[in-house]
Amino acid sequence: MQRMSNGGLRPSRGSCLFSLGIVCLAAFSPAAASASSWRTDYPQAKEDAQTRGKPLLVTITASWCGACRQMEQLTFTDSRVRRLVDERFVAVSVNSDQHPDVVSAFGVSALPTTLVILGSEPVKRWTGFQDAASFARDLEGLATGGKPQPQDEFAPVSAIYPSNSHRFGFAGFCLVSLLDNNILRRGEGEFTAEHQGVTVCFHTAEHRDRFVREPQKYWPVANGNCLVTSREQHAQEVGDPRVGVKWKGKLWFFADRTRQQQFMRAPHRFAPDSL
Repeated sequence: MQRMSNGGLRPSRGSCLFSLGIVCLAAFSPAAASASSWRTDYPQAKEDAQTRGKPLLVTITASWCGACRQMEQLTFTDSRVRRLVDERFVAVSVNSDQHPDVVSAFGVSALPTTLVILGSEPVKRWTGFQDAASFARDLEGLATGGKPQPQDEFAPVSAIYPSNSHRFGFAGFCLVSLLDNNILRRGEGEFTAEHQGVTVCFHTAEHRDRFVREPQKYWPVANGNCLVTSREQHAQEVGDPRVGVKWKGKLWFFADRTRQQQFMRAPHRFAPDSL
């Protein structure tokens, strides 16, 4: 969640990322599948919602907001969320930098802020990242006039570990989407392949077929383990695709953001000699 300061937005530091030819995977563009449901013209969306008698679903974001990207990539692309949004709401995405009037009108103090509006009054507000399962439950309750059901406290689903993470390698993310499309996107359980004893899933059958033809192209360096931990602590630690980088045409995953940035400052220090 990104908080607002002094009436404006405070983007995170990241201007040095491209000096080494490194692209941070956590900053990938939203999956294209979410784009069809969400408009960008707030006045028109508001008018259409009133005309059609539907609730208005508003998400207030910024291009630099990491939690906003997570919502776009992991929540709004979920099949159940997409169905509910398409069928029962008029949805609009508002860029807070371009529309400070909307930010002020709704008293937004942190991003992302997502609201459901009936008439002119907000009836539901979410602040920060919301996982797909709980967000869909809330939308279902609102759309049917009921109260949103509380999220199961014993089984939260986070942005880092989607619901398929325990069944598949690399936290359930599609390696081909990461490398070829620069998109952090979950795979589907029906599209899988096995390599080096690990079952991985892919966003589409085409992504899976690309991997099967060239598995070494897409396989992360060090089998997805964190090379910074390996060098600094002489220990093995599984890397997280959300804190990975794409460098020299390969995927590199790290245990956390600190180790990722250590690598980005001096990649040749940690890279295998073969690369």
